[in-house]
Amino acid sequence: VGEDFPQYFQRWFEDNGFSLEGANICSDYCNHHLITHHPDGTYTEISKYGQRLGDRNLGFLTPAPSDLAPFTDGVKAAYLCFGLENMVTWRGIKKLKEEKGFRIMWEIPTLQAVPENMEKIKEVLSFSDYFSLNHHEAKTLFGTTDGDRCISLLLELGVPTYYRVGRRGGYVLKDGRAVFCPSYITEHEPDPTGCGNCSTAAVMVGLCEGRTPEECGAMGSIAASLNARQFGLYPKIDGAVKEEARRRVEELKGACTE
Repeated sequence: VGEDFPQYFQRWFEDNGFSLEGANICSDYCNHHLITHHPDGTYTEISKYGQRLGDRNLGFLTPAPSDLAPFTDGVKAAYLCFGLENMVTWRGIKKLKEEKGFRIMWEIPTLQAVPENMEKIKEVLSFSDYFSLNHHEAKTLFGTTDGDRCISLLLELGVPTYYRVGRRGGYVLKDGRAVFCPSYITEHEPDPTGCGNCSTAAVMVGLCEGRTPEECGAMGSIAASLNARQFGLYPKIDGAVKEEARRRVEELKGACTE
């Protein structure tokens, strides 16, 4: 984390009862990007410190396998959004996974989803348990504008995948099935930022728990809906919020279609 972490995040961690063990200060500041969402569902992000300093800071704050190792005993799964610039890091992650037995959900960074990276992508997927990407990334990766074609090619990769299609919702691709779950739209959604991360994390939990693709997709959509209701972090994840989420998942999973 950056030296300004307490200013932005510490109280949220404490209020929600999450451990700060392992949150080591490695840079002058946390990553802080200005994101512009476009009508076609794409977005652009620019570091408030400028691209050069922003990229440099991102490097400072990318954990190595040795940073993760002390905190992975008993961990069921890790959600990683590492790029492909350094495959030595990925091979270290593979070794750590083999030692500790956790599963991996990999969300590919947008700029890495290009055809020339396919060999590296397949290497990472060979030891990943789950994969996540959005429809713009898939179309670039496979060189097609046909969403059905993207689904077929993702199924061929053989890794359970959460294929996000923006405000429409997302597909859970698993065991040869492509199950679509619509998004759960509420009246007040001021901040779509981070909903792909939030929904991917929820789908990962569902997959780890052995839930059906319909349940996993509904968990992703409901988590994203809750996340979008306010600017910034969801203030308090208490029992009432969890109960609301469970109830809405039960409602929404019936709307999922294959």
